[in-house]
Amino acid sequence: MLDLDHFKRVNDQYGHAVGDQVLVAFSELCRQQARSTDLFARFGGEEFVILLPDSDLNAAQQRLERLRNALHTQPLATVQGPLHATVSMGLTCARPGDSLQQLLQRADNQLYNAKAQGRNRICVDA
Repeated sequence: MLDLDHFKRVNDQYGHAVGDQVLVAFSELCRQQARSTDLFARFGGEEFVILLPDSDLNAAQQRLERLRNALHTQPLATVQGPLHATVSMGLTCARPGDSLQQLLQRADNQLYNAKAQGRNRICVDA
């Protein structure tokens, strides 16, 4: 689970049209980094989910770290000029018998840990 850090500030400072451009640019970055088997979706607001099938926890963490770093180092193009953004992520692996709700809840818990630890990081449910 991924959440753009301080996204409300973007909307408040630059307006919702620029906020929408940030969401689109972030989505494009995710699409560029995704494999054909990955599933990326907006979950609501500035929150997204990525399903990384056939990836163990270590491989998933490495892929998400590349995405996090790419966003951190590459400003996003908007009509107001380039904006820098960061993302916090919560990572977990599906376990036998998990419901989708359980999987999302664990990822969400780790996302909140990432935000509590200073944002712009990945927290992993090991």
